[in-house]
Amino acid sequence: MKTNNITLKDFVTIEGSDIMEKARKFSQTYIPQLKDAGLWDLWMVTEDCIDGGHIKLTGNYGENYLRATTFVSNDYLGYSKDSRVVDSGIAALKKFGAGACAAPVIGGYLKPQQELERTIATFLHCEDALVFSSGFGANAGALLALLHKNDIAIVDMFAHASVFEGLYNTNTKITKHNDPEYLDKYLSTIKNKYDTKLVIVDGVYSQDGDIAPLPELVEVCHRHGAYLLVDDAHGIGVWGKSGRGTIEYFDLLGKVDFITGTLSKSMGTIGGFFAGPQNVINYLRLYARTSIFSAAPTPQVMGSALCSLKLINQEPEKRGIVRQNYRYLNTKLKELGFDTGNTVSQIIPIKIGNDLKTKTVVRKLLEKGIYTCGITYPGVKLNDARIRLGILATHTKSDLDHLLVSLQEIDSKIHIRK
Repeated sequence: MKTNNITLKDFVTIEGSDIMEKARKFSQTYIPQLKDAGLWDLWMVTEDCIDGGHIKLTGNYGENYLRATTFVSNDYLGYSKDSRVVDSGIAALKKFGAGACAAPVIGGYLKPQQELERTIATFLHCEDALVFSSGFGANAGALLALLHKNDIAIVDMFAHASVFEGLYNTNTKITKHNDPEYLDKYLSTIKNKYDTKLVIVDGVYSQDGDIAPLPELVEVCHRHGAYLLVDDAHGIGVWGKSGRGTIEYFDLLGKVDFITGTLSKSMGTIGGFFAGPQNVINYLRLYARTSIFSAAPTPQVMGSALCSLKLINQEPEKRGIVRQNYRYLNTKLKELGFDTGNTVSQIIPIKIGNDLKTKTVVRKLLEKGIYTCGITYPGVKLNDARIRLGILATHTKSDLDHLLVSLQEIDSKIHIRK
């Protein structure tokens, strides 16, 4: 094994090493590399959340407090700290207890879950929805239940990892990113080959911040008799006139077969959902293993999420602030020569390439009171590392300007611009 600039990919498989030996090599090589570069303590502990955009941190081993502006959060509308959302969760907690303590199918199906599922379905113009304990579990569990050896999943190459985790039972075709013409040609080659053809895309892509060309994808899928699933985890709450996501933004509510999403971003809690036709949801209630073999989400989570959904409807100004913030920041970053790729959303990557350089920039920003996340392999391809910024309604213009000035100062010493 090479001993300089080691990456996480080097430890996926080490021939001749069992799990204990592999873990030992990881601890004796990769971690010292981070320590030597002064980067090991980037695993910070959040001690206090001042609001959605500002937190108090300590190092992993109890170093001094640091007040920081956070760009690592997906709490786009600031609802995780909103007193109304918190109070709604507390009310559910007091009424139903700290947990369901059973899977939904064997007695853990609480009234708040039923209400949340019905509210999500209505919100997204779907017949029904099923709530899971995580967004990862929603995608992985539903796809494992729905797709088998006579089916095929046609998946955008940049779809979320949770999607790929659900495709072990079926045939899979990875397609070019955001390329309806390629999809059209491929579907033409498998016209009568599979029972189910399911095209899977993200609404807003979680690492590059670009969005799927949904109108073209819907047209192609309908023409070829394929179904379309849109994971709109990062779209719901921010995109669309009333916050119903990229599907609403393109005026396609009711025209997409399946919608998955999360409660952990704009809704400020934790969990996920799968929305679609009632017959499919009925099927998933008894076949999705991440639901039937997992305890139901906690009452607090569902009570808070219900409140957040109502606020998304009632407070369009929050979406307006997010859009204003990300447009301002992305425009300035591009003017200054930083590579933000093709983003058009509240997810802004600053592409750097090298893993260690990316982690070094994260450390330098933290020293300036700015908490960011360096995305490296396996979150992205090797040599495609970047700082990933999540832009929130709770960020002020002063926060954004401080980030811009800090990046320029760091770039003068560590070249990170194009």
